[in-house]
Amino acid sequence: MINILVHKILSFKHKMLYEYISNRMISRLPCGMIRLFFYRHVLHIHVGKSTWIAMGAYIYASYGDFYIGNNCAINDDCIFDRRGGIYIGNNVNISRQSAIYTAGHIINSPVFQYYEKKVHICDYVWLGTRSMIMPGVSVGKGAVVLPGAIVTHDVGEYEIVGGVPAKRLGMRSKKLIYNLDWKPTFI
Repeated sequence: MINILVHKILSFKHKMLYEYISNRMISRLPCGMIRLFFYRHVLHIHVGKSTWIAMGAYIYASYGDFYIGNNCAINDDCIFDRRGGIYIGNNVNISRQSAIYTAGHIINSPVFQYYEKKVHICDYVWLGTRSMIMPGVSVGKGAVVLPGAIVTHDVGEYEIVGGVPAKRLGMRSKKLIYNLDWKPTFI
């Protein structure tokens, strides 16, 4: 029993250390290859080929599923709360300072009940600058979340949403054939 408790404490300390190193040191290195190596091999995040994660990414928790597909561009200072699990498809553009949250507290719970819900971002999604995706939301293929929007409900395929809370404003063309391939030497 004591061995199990000691193991859990040491495991927790290692996870906290990884989170600290990731967010305070690794994410600020101007070499993307080092950042990607750390995310893949230390934090065990699946990062697909030709995917770029720019400087300043803040990744909550060193546990929870986190999958990023191929040909994605994740810009500066994005926040990823991986506690409930995050799935990001292929050819996804996540603009600067966007945030994806997967955990929180039930507002009207008398005991401030905690919950986790997976977020699913499908292929060809574009999250605008400072957009926020809340726990349990799925963003459909080809959808666009306009800058500053807070998404609290699922977004359908090719929908354009914006506002607080986000509402459908229009539809995007379904003829999407691009592959994002943005790899600067440094940053």
